[in-house]
Amino acid sequence: MPRRLFTAASQSAPTVSVVPHPRTGLAGRAARFAADAKGSVGIIFALSTIVTVSLVGGAVDFGRAFSAREQAQSSADTAVLAAARVWQTENDPSLAIEKGTAQFAANRPADLNTDAPVITVDPATNTVRLSVNVRSPSPFLSVAGTDTIEFSIEAHAKLARGATARRSLEISMMLDVTGSMAGEKIASLKSAAKDLVDIVVWDDGGHHTARVALVPFAEGVRPGPYLDAVRGSKPASHKFMDVRGNSQTYKLSSCVSDRKGSDALTDAAPGGTAKVGPIYTASGACTPANAIMPLTDDKVALKTHIDGFTPSGMTAGQIGTQWAWYMLSPEWNAVWPAASRAGAYGAEDVTKVAILMTDGEYNQAYDAAGVATQTSGRASANGTADGHARQLCESMKQKGIVVFSIGFELGSETAQETLRGCATDASHAYMADDGEKLRLVFRDIAQRLSTFHLSQ
Repeated sequence: MPRRLFTAASQSAPTVSVVPHPRTGLAGRAARFAADAKGSVGIIFALSTIVTVSLVGGAVDFGRAFSAREQAQSSADTAVLAAARVWQTENDPSLAIEKGTAQFAANRPADLNTDAPVITVDPATNTVRLSVNVRSPSPFLSVAGTDTIEFSIEAHAKLARGATARRSLEISMMLDVTGSMAGEKIASLKSAAKDLVDIVVWDDGGHHTARVALVPFAEGVRPGPYLDAVRGSKPASHKFMDVRGNSQTYKLSSCVSDRKGSDALTDAAPGGTAKVGPIYTASGACTPANAIMPLTDDKVALKTHIDGFTPSGMTAGQIGTQWAWYMLSPEWNAVWPAASRAGAYGAEDVTKVAILMTDGEYNQAYDAAGVATQTSGRASANGTADGHARQLCESMKQKGIVVFSIGFELGSETAQETLRGCATDASHAYMADDGEKLRLVFRDIAQRLSTFHLSQ
């Protein structure tokens, strides 16, 4: 059993013998007092020595413990951030705990005596927590029965969304689902886009939210249930002379082309003359088969929609670019459901992001009537497809929208230049040579928008 502080001192205190003096009176009492004082000084000196050693040695022991605490805290901070990063990228709490535990063991000094860390992942608060008990030897304080100094430390990593944890995030993803994306390429895109959704959209952000919109594009964009609101009434068919001089009658499709006239480079609400353009085809069919999805924080719905992408058709990237902007524009809020309406431009607590992804050069443009120029032989109403896309990107950036661009197995130098010109700056433009790199690109963007930081 541990010894009490003064036990040793009591056992080693000198024995005091007082011999009666034959004299009485004041002199006798003085002699007896002197004898008693000598004994008391011995006892006090013994006790004082133990206390002094304990105080001085205790300071050394506590200094050693403080150093151990600093080492343990550093190891814990590194470990909790490692666990958080794995959770963020892999969406696997068990793997996050495993990696965090291994990181703590690897960084902990060999002479540091600790228990195994306890790591918990809390999706409700977007937080990873680590706690661990630490023991530091105390040889000086052992005189007082304290062989070790024990303490516990904690480390928290909280996911900050957008630029900080106090910002809402609005992301519009323009995703290429043209015919050239068939096979492994569309599978890679689906995995990459779903990774981003998992990373950036959190379950409960309180007042602040993270929402994602999807704009699959091919030869046009399919507005789905919003078609009438954005395109308005158009003739069911269109007669024209094709490039060979033959008379053609094309049918109105359910896809839309780029906006024409003075609103071609704006995000004006789709009313009056600002309606988006129609697309007429020989059969009335059009691509993509997949409709847009306005801003939402429903991860299941987003990933289900992504899984349904079917590749086909040509590449009208300027139309996809235009629609990526519309999803983020407060001018279009009357079109969308209340939960999908965009925040105001310039709001301090809102970050707007457009992600533009393609695997090919923009090669599909439309004349003023909505017929592909290679069929009608007429000039595009808005110039070249890639030139129009670059102008739209500049207009978006002027509104404060952050633009990321992604080229996927992109051989065309013209297409690469278009994407680089569209991006906010060179660090926001990516080129992915294969499916695995595409997935890493989407993850990198997601992590730039969602960063774990240590919290108190």
